[in-house]
Amino acid sequence: MFSKISNYFQRRRKERFRRTLANAKAMKDDRWLALVAMGEEEDTEFAIAALLSRFDYRLDNAILDTREKEQAIASIMNHPADKTTALVKEHLRKVANIAWTVKILLKLTDAKDVFTCLCECLDFSDINFDRAKIIKNYDILCMLQDFDLSDLDRRFEQFLHDDDERVRFAAVELMIKQNAAHASEVLEQFLCDDSAENTRIRQLVLDAFIDQRWVVKYKKVFQRRGGKELANLQKNGVLYRR
Repeated sequence: MFSKISNYFQRRRKERFRRTLANAKAMKDDRWLALVAMGEEEDTEFAIAALLSRFDYRLDNAILDTREKEQAIASIMNHPADKTTALVKEHLRKVANIAWTVKILLKLTDAKDVFTCLCECLDFSDINFDRAKIIKNYDILCMLQDFDLSDLDRRFEQFLHDDDERVRFAAVELMIKQNAAHASEVLEQFLCDDSAENTRIRQLVLDAFIDQRWVVKYKKVFQRRGGKELANLQKNGVLYRR
């Protein structure tokens, strides 16, 4: 009988901590107690879900917000790495705001594994009317720029034609920073693009062609689209700043 009563109160205590961590309006001392308690909780799956919910909101007090999230990470790291890694990966696939989740994952596993997980989280379907998914794709493309890739999968080229200019820009930046073998071939289309919606991207690609001495394949098209006003084009197809 005593055991049943004890288990009942333990379950209520756990659930109270879970609700507290998910509540941005909870008392800060209560949240801190919950953060520490979930680091000592035996039920890893319950604890990790509760701790990850703390990253779903941001406090007005930036210092306190960061302090609590760092404690949440510390509590997460108290749990078995193998099970925790799987739970955090699953959370990354579901959540819209990924920055802190990726930070946690980098503490749990190697960069190659994180890169693979990020690629799996990219949505290659038609998401033009889903703002959260568009932003998530953008964030992932930006984060992938920090990884050292031996070669970039050509499926990323799909994002060069995304309706959102930020996504297109991030995809172009990714190809340039990773120095993809096919980058100059694929990005030359923007070098000859004089449309207003791709102004930033055209300048980014122009700088890449100049700095990396990529060869312009379609010289006449470049000149005809106002290229001669942007840079000097040599006979060998290499661009120089005016």
